Amino acid sequence: MDGIDGIETAKEIRKILGKDTPISLISAYDWSEIETKAREAGIDGFISKPLFKSTLYRELRKYADENLEKGAEEKENKSGESFDYNGRRFLIVEDIEINAEILKTVITEQGGLVEWAEDGEVAVDMFEKSKDGYYDFILMDLRMPHMDGITATGLIRKMDREDAKKVPIIAMTADAFAEDVKKCLDAGMTAHLAKPIDFDTLNKVLMELAG
Repeated sequence: MDGIDGIETAKEIRKILGKDTPISLISAYDWSEIETKAREAGIDGFISKPLFKSTLYRELRKYADENLEKGAEEKENKSGESFDYNGRRFLIVEDIEINAEILKTVITEQGGLVEWAEDGEVAVDMFEKSKDGYYDFILMDLRMPHMDGITATGLIRKMDREDAKKVPIIAMTADAFAEDVKKCLDAGMTAHLAKPIDFDTLNKVLMELAG
């Protein structure tokens, strides 16, 4: 960059942030040529240009995994309780693939089973074609193309099958105002999670819904 390059910028930012916040360098340079200097500046990782979604995801996932492990240890130390994901099947309804991938990674690494629907229409079709009781939980985004989460939830709840009335449908939305939460619950959703998803909160909600 003009004026001050990324390594010098990282040095200055590191002085302010301390050691806990990860800093990744984005560059077209060969990492092996600049790694020593970058590490000395407090840079933790590297993302090569041109920037691809998969490359960004792999880099950020390292830090997400570290934080999840740390959070899980802290939670276990505090309460000794954690939701048992093993064998539970989740339908993630989310139009942004990277968001769905992060949720899938977290759930599957703890033993859960995950299927993904990229919008409400696909989710309704998948649920309708599944056998009774196939899904244990549905994580439903609200704002999606083709069909939003509230419409999809209404159609699932109206299906003439027992599990359509009982399956927990958890809303996922950046809208966290009281009226938005009420709108979700009025539509037949079971619970509400604000975005970005806090996985300790997700764990707590799943424990409550599982009884």
